[in-house]
Amino acid sequence: MTDWRADEARNEVRSRSTNEWIQAAHDSFGESNDMDRYLCECSDMGCASTVTLTRPEYEAVRADGHTFV
Repeated sequence: MTDWRADEARNEVRSRSTNEWIQAAHDSFGESNDMDRYLCECSDMGCASTVTLTRPEYEAVRADGHTFV
């Protein structure tokens, strides 16, 4: 039996890591957009939704390690 809470947490962390990689790629190319697309960081492993936020909005969510976009 799998621990569904652990699976949810791994999915949230995996999505967040992908979003951080995307941000780093944008930064390395000097890209600056008012709005950026981020992967949904929900616990549903089948979710492929995106969320459009400003960088400050995303950073505000990330400031609390227990919250995800």
